[in-house]
Amino acid sequence: MTHHHVDHIGYAGPLAALTGVQVYTSAAEAEHAKWLYALADEDFGNLLSETYHRYGLPVESVKAARTDGSRYRRNTAPLPEFRLLRAGDEIKTSAGSWRIRIDTGHSDAQISLMDRERGLFLSVDFLLPRISPNISADIRDPDFDLLSAYFIYLKEMTKLPADMQIFPGHDWPFRQGGVRAQQLIDHHNHRLDLLSAVAQTAPLTVCSAMDTLFGRHFGDHEIYFASGEARAHLNHLVAVGRLHKQCDERGIDIYAAQDVVTA
Repeated sequence: MTHHHVDHIGYAGPLAALTGVQVYTSAAEAEHAKWLYALADEDFGNLLSETYHRYGLPVESVKAARTDGSRYRRNTAPLPEFRLLRAGDEIKTSAGSWRIRIDTGHSDAQISLMDRERGLFLSVDFLLPRISPNISADIRDPDFDLLSAYFIYLKEMTKLPADMQIFPGHDWPFRQGGVRAQQLIDHHNHRLDLLSAVAQTAPLTVCSAMDTLFGRHFGDHEIYFASGEARAHLNHLVAVGRLHKQCDERGIDIYAAQDVVTA
């Protein structure tokens, strides 16, 4: 089980019961899945609505989040027991040996598997050929700079052999992983520059950062990912000293350039 997101873990419990197999994951992914699954509908709704309020999202979005229940429990069956893998562990098969990687960015500690002898890499959701993986601030710790960790991963991926065959979690197998990693670095730097430029003229909230990055409105499902992505980029700009953050009298987080006065 590479990571705790519902499209990867949602049916793990019933599938394990059906087949009798062991389920492996990393310690941080197991912990995050258990924490999310244990949250009652009311608790999840309260946490998400408080987060959306801090983001400066519209009142209707804040209210909808409070009453919508747990999006995680709604899409995840009861979890199985997990056995834990660590970075550097190996899984040996009749055809070769997979070395375990554990990386932070799209999730806390995603497992991916590499067989350098055969030139194969199961990159799962961290390196995709067509779309940018969602890098979203975690509602448990919305100030944590996930994007810095993802940049570390991508910089390492730029050194992948050009002929290594990569099997992603979405879309189709591809090669030239180093080229794709550099494209993703450039993509995120472009987004950071966009936000930084806007903040030179007026302070940002997560809500206004979403307008800058995406330029469109989102439904209740998509707004979760779009707001998390905007927050992750703002967190990185604060972490590297390009913006500073403060909380206004309404309890909304405000991001401004050092020489721009917030009012």
